[in-house]
Amino acid sequence: MKVTLTSMIRNLEKLGLKTNEAKVLDALFRLGPSGVSDIHSFSSVPRNKIYEILGRLAESGVVEVQPGRPLLYRVSNPEKIVTDLVEEYARAGEEIKGTVKELESNRKEVDPAYAWVVKGREAARRRLADLIYSAVKEIFMIGGLHSGYITQVSSSLKAARDRGLITRAVCMVSPMETISPDISVNGMVEYRTIRDFSKGSREMDRRDMEIMHGFRDTAGYGCVAIIDEAMAFNIVDEGRYPEKVTGILIRAPGAPRIQKGTIERILSLYTRKL
Repeated sequence: MKVTLTSMIRNLEKLGLKTNEAKVLDALFRLGPSGVSDIHSFSSVPRNKIYEILGRLAESGVVEVQPGRPLLYRVSNPEKIVTDLVEEYARAGEEIKGTVKELESNRKEVDPAYAWVVKGREAARRRLADLIYSAVKEIFMIGGLHSGYITQVSSSLKAARDRGLITRAVCMVSPMETISPDISVNGMVEYRTIRDFSKGSREMDRRDMEIMHGFRDTAGYGCVAIIDEAMAFNIVDEGRYPEKVTGILIRAPGAPRIQKGTIERILSLYTRKL
């Protein structure tokens, strides 16, 4: 796989290097033994900064120096340096996890807030996956065909079912939409659409229509997840602007159970399984 300059620098930054440090180290990886002029031309890092960075890297054993005019620098052992960075990053992560766990166990105060919000589509997806992973009894989800939220967590849903949890994932499909015959998400998803009341004895009154339209809008691009009937995670997504997506986590006593019951009632009265 071809690694671009930008991705190399970004990955080095993820391992804890500052941007200019990552640029200098990246230049040495690519150029081999080099002087400050060549490193400056390749990386665009100011010369005075390069001297400072090379000094720190030399003190830590990352680079070696060859005396002469000009001085030449090289990465002492490229593969080992990267391995050391990864291991140090992992050690730091484990230490942080241990500290966080200890702090949480010592914290006695009760969180007074019943609702928390995350912003952005990626943040909402990550929080949804975390909630599914943390479930201990039951998971109920509903979303639209093109929202992608249910599809993206289908593996987590299957894993939850395999460990004994009750799971139900409903994907709402518009009467005008069709399901591709090859669509598959591990058999985890139940596809439903709005029932055609013109062909039955029951007619949808005005209140029913208002409920159904509101329900359709909620499930269209977004997603609702009820975890253990104790938490409700509502993702509001209009489908156009990822940065405007909002995920609302609700823990108000009784509210998630009521929301789940309302949705299941709407599904049974106003929709049919495809």
